[in-house]
Amino acid sequence: MTHRPDQGPRPEAEDYSSAMRQLGLWLTLPILLAVAPLVGLFAGQWVDRKFGCAPWGALILTFVGLAAGVVETQRLVKTAQRIQDTKK
Repeated sequence: MTHRPDQGPRPEAEDYSSAMRQLGLWLTLPILLAVAPLVGLFAGQWVDRKFGCAPWGALILTFVGLAAGVVETQRLVKTAQRIQDTKK
């Protein structure tokens, strides 16, 4: 049986597209969890130099970056679950 263009995308193409989208979401998680605290650390070091409050700026902003990374990770996991649920 051949696939006609007027029938829409092939089911295999939809599965592949969904799998690649979900893989992309999962691969961003480790990067996000590493980069967010580093950005907070560098911003905190800048604050420490600017205002002379070492090490408090670096500590506080590192934890803020970590918290932002965790919140964004939760959002991405929910998105990945939504993609998986619509696939079923």
